[in-house]
Amino acid sequence: MGSLLGWHQVTIKQFLQLAEINQELEKVDKDMWALSILTGKEFDYYESMPNAEREAVTAKLNWMDVPPNAEQNRPFKLKGKRYKFTVNKHELNAHQFAAVQKLFQEEGIKNIHKILAYLSVEL
Repeated sequence: MGSLLGWHQVTIKQFLQLAEINQELEKVDKDMWALSILTGKEFDYYESMPNAEREAVTAKLNWMDVPPNAEQNRPFKLKGKRYKFTVNKHELNAHQFAAVQKLFQEEGIKNIHKILAYLSVEL
């Protein structure tokens, strides 16, 4: 587990899976599902752990209590061009803005990969 120390290492796929964890479950079950998603190990692996060991491992998830921070936004390169993600509607063109609104209305977080593509602006 030690390799996942923050949101910067969570993939979009994992983020979407984490968002689908049933919030009505007991905390211990939610934590085991999160561990399963983040490590790729089966839920049963964590369920069969002794309680003290499982508690020590789930304590490493405390970084998840703070939502991802948009201020960690860093430029990236794609096919030789530099881009950044923006949350400033004034940096988007009309097409990008309309597309993002539509994607949020359709399925919201399940469209995060498409939304991120539209929120990328060239530097």
